Amino acid sequence: MSGDRLTTELPECPADAVLLDESSYSTDIHEFVKYLVNQGVAETEFRPRLVQWVADSLNQSIKKGRIKAVCEYYNNLPKRTFYNWLSSYYRGGKEAVPTETPRKKGDHLLTQLWKPFIVETWRKGSTNGRAMSAKKVYRKVEQEADKSNQKKFPSYTTVLSIVKDLIKEREIKEGQCSAGQGHEPILLTRDGKALEASYPNKVVQADHTLVDVLSNYVNDELVLQFKQVKNHKVPPEAGATRLWLSILKDSFSKCILSHLFSAKQPGSEEVALLIRRAILPKYFPADYDLRDVKIPYGFFRHLYTDGGRDLDSKHVKAIGEQLAKISAEIGFTCHLRRKVSDGGDIEAVFNGLNHQVWSQCPGYTGSNVQKRPKNVESEVCLSSRDLDKLVSWHLYAIHNHDNHPKFETRTRYEVWIDGLDKELPAVMEERKLDSCLMKVVDAKLYRHGTVRFMTRKYRGEVLKGVHAASVTLRYNPDNILRLLAFEKEVNEKPGRFLGYVEMLRDEVKLLNEWIDELNLDISKINLNKLDTETLSLADLKEIRKAVAAKAKQTKQSNRGTRLKYQGNQTDLIDTRKTNKKEQQTKEHKRLRAAAKASSRPENSNSQPVEVAMDLVTPEVTTPLKSDQGLTAASTLASEPVTVSQNPIVSITGVDNSQLIAPPTESSNVIDIQKRLQEKSQVEFFEEQLKLAEEQRPKLIVPRRTKRF
Repeated sequence: MSGDRLTTELPECPADAVLLDESSYSTDIHEFVKYLVNQGVAETEFRPRLVQWVADSLNQSIKKGRIKAVCEYYNNLPKRTFYNWLSSYYRGGKEAVPTETPRKKGDHLLTQLWKPFIVETWRKGSTNGRAMSAKKVYRKVEQEADKSNQKKFPSYTTVLSIVKDLIKEREIKEGQCSAGQGHEPILLTRDGKALEASYPNKVVQADHTLVDVLSNYVNDELVLQFKQVKNHKVPPEAGATRLWLSILKDSFSKCILSHLFSAKQPGSEEVALLIRRAILPKYFPADYDLRDVKIPYGFFRHLYTDGGRDLDSKHVKAIGEQLAKISAEIGFTCHLRRKVSDGGDIEAVFNGLNHQVWSQCPGYTGSNVQKRPKNVESEVCLSSRDLDKLVSWHLYAIHNHDNHPKFETRTRYEVWIDGLDKELPAVMEERKLDSCLMKVVDAKLYRHGTVRFMTRKYRGEVLKGVHAASVTLRYNPDNILRLLAFEKEVNEKPGRFLGYVEMLRDEVKLLNEWIDELNLDISKINLNKLDTETLSLADLKEIRKAVAAKAKQTKQSNRGTRLKYQGNQTDLIDTRKTNKKEQQTKEHKRLRAAAKASSRPENSNSQPVEVAMDLVTPEVTTPLKSDQGLTAASTLASEPVTVSQNPIVSITGVDNSQLIAPPTESSNVIDIQKRLQEKSQVEFFEEQLKLAEEQRPKLIVPRRTKRF
C-alpha cells in the first residue's frame, strides 16, 4: 500500500461509501507495517492498528489469513489472546485494546518481584567458568524469604525456568563449539580456570573408548609391545573380544601423540604407559611400515581429562609431580573438564575412526547397541595386532598429515612443528621417565638388607649399611625380579637412589616349582641367567592366584579329617574341664560339711565355757520346756544334791561328769543336774550365734533404676 493510492482521484460517491483497492484484500502484514512506519505511527500503537486491520477484513478468508499473520508477527501469539484483543476492539474501539505484552505462563507478579534477585544470585555463583545450579539458587531464595519473613516466594520450577534462560543466553554468547576448537583454543576447567593452548604440547587431552570391532582372542599376545592380554582378566566371548583404545591428543595442532590398546578397562597403569609413549619417540616394528612417517612426541604441561578414576588418579598426578622435580620444564598438572560436552574435540577422533576404519572391518558391531547385527562373531578374522596396525596407519599417517581444520593450507603435523619453531623436542632419558612411571611401595627393612614385596623376599648389598626402618621401592610391572630402592621421602622431596634389590634365588626356585606343579602357561625362569630373565607382575599375580586356588582345594579335600580330629580335641578338653569342675564341687561340699560339723556343741569341748549354777535344793521347781520328764523327776528327789562350793564352774575340756558331785543316794538327781548343765551350754551357744548374726554386715542391694 502506498500514499499515492489513497490520493488517487475517484469519481463522486456517497459519503458513507467504502473505497476498495488491492490493500483491502491483502494479508501481507509486512506491507501493512511498512505503511504504518511511513505514516509515522509509533511502535506502541501497532497493536491497536493491527487489530483494526483484522477487523476491517472483507470476508472470513481474508480475516483468517490476517489473524495468522498477526499471531506469527508476535512470536506465535496464542489465537485465544488475539480474539480477546479483537473482542475488546469491538466493544470499545482502538483505545480498549491492551498495549502491554501479555504475561507468559509463570510470569506473574511474584516472579517479577523475585526475578532480579534470582538473576543476581546466579551471576554471582557462575563466575570463573562455574555454573550455579538451579537447586542452589532456589535454596538462596528460601533463605532470603526466611530472613525477610515472606511466606510466598517462587517455586523451584519457576527458578529453574529463569536459570535455564540464563544458561542458554550464556551458551549463545560463548558459542556452541566444543572445547579445543579455534586458532588458540581455550579449555575451561572444573575449578574455574581457562587453559589457553597457545603452542604445541602445552595442553593435551586423554580419553578411552571401547572399539566397535570384535577381534580374535589370543592369549599371551603382545599389544604394542607394552601390555599383555591375559585370560584371567578378560574371559573370551565366543572366541572374540573387544579391546579398549586410549589416545592422547594435542589441543593446539590436533595431532595424535600416542595411542594404546588394552584388553581390560584402562586404569592408572595404562594411562602411565600412554603418557610414556607420548613423551618418548615411537619406533614401530618393520611390518608396520611407519619408518618414513613423521610422528610428534615430547613432554607437555597440562593434562586435560574427564573425571574418570583412571585419569584423575593419584598415580597420574604423582607422575606429573615427579617429572616437575626432575626439571621444571617437563612436569605437568592434571585438570578436569567443566562439562561432558567439552570433550567433543577428542570424541571427534573416535568418531572418525568409527566411520573411516571400524565400519570397513569384519566383525563391526556398530555404534548403536540396539541395532547391532546378529552373528557378528562368525565374521571375526582380525587379531589385536591387525587392529593396532589399522589404528596406527590412520592416526599417524592419515590423521596427523591431513589438512588442519583451521589452517587449511597446512597439515596438522606442519602446524605442530611450526609451533615449535621447526625444532623437535629434546629426547628425555628413558631411565628418568621409567622411575616416574613405576609405582611406589614402602617396604620394611629386615636384617642383612632384606625387604618383602608381594610376599616375596628381595635382598641387596646396598641395603646392608642403611640405618632406617623402611625404604621406598619402585618397580616396573614388566619385570619384578629386580626392584629399585630409594630412601624415604622427607618433606615431599624424593629420596636418594640406593641401588637395586633382586629376588632371592630360593624364591625364584619356588616359583618355578609352582609353575611345574600347577601346569601354568608361564615361562620358567632360568636360574643361571637371572640378570637377563624377566617376570611380569601379571605373571606373579597369576601364580599367586593359582597357588591360592590349589591351597583352597587341598584344604577342602582334607576338611572331613581335619574337622573330625579338631572335634575330638575340643571334646577331650571339654570333658577334662567338666571333670575338674565336678571334683572342685565335691571338695567344696566336703569342706563345707566339715566346717559345719566343727561348730556343733558336742565337738566344742576344747573351748572354755563358764556355767553359772545355783545351789540345787531338794525342791526343784524349774520346769524344762524341752523335757517335761525332768520336772517330774526333780519332784521325786528327797535328798539334797551336794555340789562344789564355787557357784561358777570352769569347764576346760574335762568330762562333764567331773563337774558334778558324785551321787550320794540317788542317781536320778545327778542325771537331772547333768541335763541342766547341757541345757545351759546349748542356750549359751544359741546366744553366741544370735549375737554373731546381729553383728554380721548386711548386704545392701541398690534399687533398680528405671528403664527408658
